[in-house]
Formats: sequence, structure tokens, C-alpha cells
Amino acid sequence: MFWHKRPPTEIAQEFVDACNARDTVAMARILADDVVFEDSRGGRIEGRDEMLRALAAVNQVAPDLRVEINRASNLGDTALLAGRSLTSNHTLVCDTQWRAVVRDGKLVEWQAFGHPAESSLVGLITSLGRAE
Repeated sequence: MFWHKRPPTEIAQEFVDACNARDTVAMARILADDVVFEDSRGGRIEGRDEMLRALAAVNQVAPDLRVEINRASNLGDTALLAGRSLTSNHTLVCDTQWRAVVRDGKLVEWQAFGHPAESSLVGLITSLGRAE
């Protein structure tokens, strides 16, 4: 039996699918313990537990938020992706590029690039925690 290393784009797409479905079980399987998420405005979330809490908070900020990937390529342990963030919350809609770094089959970094959305998703989620 041979072990087949999955391409980073496949794991990145699974992450997108889990986020779009708000599937915390799938996300927990995909994310490394020390994952780092950075939005296009520089907002950061560090750690799997924080990412799972952030996913729950997305429903308060933009319950219909979804990511669509149009192009993807692999470069070593990195997936380079292009697409759109879509939601009825117009401050978060934008064309975006992402970099996803995968090690040992787990997502360790997710970073958004390109024209930043009007608002920071991480900033909106973080503000919810401060308001409580």
C-alpha cells in the first residue's frame, strides 16, 4: 500500500467547502493546531480553536458568506487560489486571491490578498467578542 500525498489545492478546497457549509467537524479535521488565518486587511486569527469559534461568529456577521474558487494551482506545499467572497453584507464582497499552506495534510496558513474588502472579516468577528 502506497501513501499518496494530497495536493494543497485539494485540502484548500475542502477548507472552503467546510467554511461554506459551516461544518466545524470537517474544519477541525483540516486545520492544524497552530493554523494562522489572515484576511486581506491584515486581521489575524491564530489557532484551530479560535478558527472554529470564528466560524460560528461568521453567522452573526454574514450568515450567507461563501467563497467561490475559480482558479487554483499548487506550488510545493502551497495552494494559490483566486475567486470571490460573496454575501449580502456588501462590505465583505470582493474578488480575492488566497495562499494556503499545507503541511502533513493539515492547513497551517490561510492568507487573503488582492483588493481588500471594505471591512475586515476578522475585525467584525473580533468586535462581536468584545461586545459580549
